Amino acid sequence: ERYRKPVDPQEAIRLVKEIGEGLKHAHDRDIIHRDIKPSNILLTDNLTPKITDWGLAKVGMRSTTTTVTKGLTLLYSAPEQIDEIEYGKTDKRTDIYQLGVLFYELLTGRLPYEGITPAQISLKITNPNIKPIPPSKIDPKLSIFDGIFEKLLAKRKEDRYQSIDEFLEALNSIEEIVREKEKFKNTLHITTEKLKISRDKGEIERLTRELIDASVKLALNCARINDKVGLLDTLEVLRGYVRSEENREELERAISYIEHLIKEGVPIGEDTLERLEVLLNRIRREYY
Repeated sequence: ERYRKPVDPQEAIRLVKEIGEGLKHAHDRDIIHRDIKPSNILLTDNLTPKITDWGLAKVGMRSTTTTVTKGLTLLYSAPEQIDEIEYGKTDKRTDIYQLGVLFYELLTGRLPYEGITPAQISLKITNPNIKPIPPSKIDPKLSIFDGIFEKLLAKRKEDRYQSIDEFLEALNSIEEIVREKEKFKNTLHITTEKLKISRDKGEIERLTRELIDASVKLALNCARINDKVGLLDTLEVLRGYVRSEENREELERAISYIEHLIKEGVPIGEDTLERLEVLLNRIRREYY
C-alpha cells in the first residue's frame, strides 16, 4: 500500500505476474479472493508480493455493502460487486478485474475511477459509457498497455480475460514483442548509419531493402502492442522511402490517423492493424 507509484513498467509487470501466480494457485482450488487491493498485498524484504487477508474467500462470502463502500475497497471493486443485478455474481474474473486496477495504479500512479463520494465512484465503475483513461493518455510511453486494459477493466465479465492464465499469457506476449521491437530498432539504426557512408549503388540498394524490411517489421510490432508513438516514429522513417504516389498518399492518411488516435487516447483496432499490414507490405514490395 505504501509502495511509491508509478513504478517502472518492467517492475509493475513483475509484481503483477507474481500476484497473478498467487491468484492462479487459489483459482485452481476454486478459491476467489474478491478483495485484491494494495493493503492486502504484503511485500517481503526482497519485494516479493504475497496476497493476504483471505478471510472473505475462505468462508465463501459475497462482498457486503459495507465492504464495498468503505475506505479504499470501493476504488478496487468490480462492477458486479456493486451491481449484482446488472453484472451478475462475483467469480474468478472479479479477481482478474481487481488485479487490473492494481496494475493500472502501479503503471500510472492513479486509479481507473476516482471521485469525491462513494456514489460518484460507484457510478463510474458501473456505468458502461464511462471508461478509464487509457494509460497512454497519462504517459505516452505506456501506450503498449492500452489494449490490455480494455480487457482487464471491461465492465462485463465475459469481455475480460477469462482466466489468470490468459492474462499472464498476454503479459508474456507484450514482453516478447517489446524485446523484438528493440531488436528491430537496433537493426534500423545500424542500417541507417551504413547508408550515410556507402557510395556503392548495389550496397545502397541492399541497405535500403534492409532498412525498409526493418521498418515494416518494427511498425507492425508497434501496432500489435498498441505502441502508437513508436508506430508513428517508424512511419515517419518510411515516409522518405515510398516510391508509389498511391502508397505515399495512403501512408500520409495512416500517419494522420495514428496522430488522431494518440490525441484521442484511442487504441489501435484490429481493422486498422489489418489495413496497416496491407499498406506496409505494398511499400516493402516496391523494393523487390
